[in-house]
Amino acid sequence: MAGANRATGSRRPIAAIDIGSNSIFLMIASVDRGRVAIVHRHKDRARLAAAMDANGCLRGDAMNRAMATLKQFRAAADHHGAEIRAVATAAVRGALNSAEFIERASAEAAIQVELISGEAEAELVYLGVRLGGQARDDRLLCVDVGGGSTEVVLGSADQVLVRASAAVGAVAICAAHLGSPPVSASTLEATRAHIAAAIKPVAGRFVQHNW
Repeated sequence: MAGANRATGSRRPIAAIDIGSNSIFLMIASVDRGRVAIVHRHKDRARLAAAMDANGCLRGDAMNRAMATLKQFRAAADHHGAEIRAVATAAVRGALNSAEFIERASAEAAIQVELISGEAEAELVYLGVRLGGQARDDRLLCVDVGGGSTEVVLGSADQVLVRASAAVGAVAICAAHLGSPPVSASTLEATRAHIAAAIKPVAGRFVQHNW
């Protein structure tokens, strides 16, 4: 067992970092003989999905803020002796300069960031809900509306049956379509139509599934 303490069977704490479209979240947990205990957590409001320039790149100021946050998270992980696993989702995934973000995270914060697909993100959502112990039935449908995308996943017990992701998120939609209040009725109607069109192919995959 990599990183395990041979005397107790426990592992090093794990620092999970989620670089999302609305926030960057850190959770550090200890794992001992299958029991998980959260020892530290912190969230910074990054709003990366609202920090795209006209060319589809993350702006420099937003990237600088994200790097400052990742440095703080690295320090917290080191303090707890934790192994880091970091993933980036919709905002970084959709940015034309995503490679620069990942390179800077490695160079400035010594954090290796994995850029995951929307479907991989959906599966992690499902596993998180299952491991959280809140699901009562074997068959479970999860919908995660994030800042830059929406993930939908259907599973039975520990098995993922259908997973999908749509490029529809609260922060991105507000930034690209709604602007500053007040929002006119026509703008709101057009935004709803845009969301419905983006969600329809995803919804179709679940309607066709034999529940």
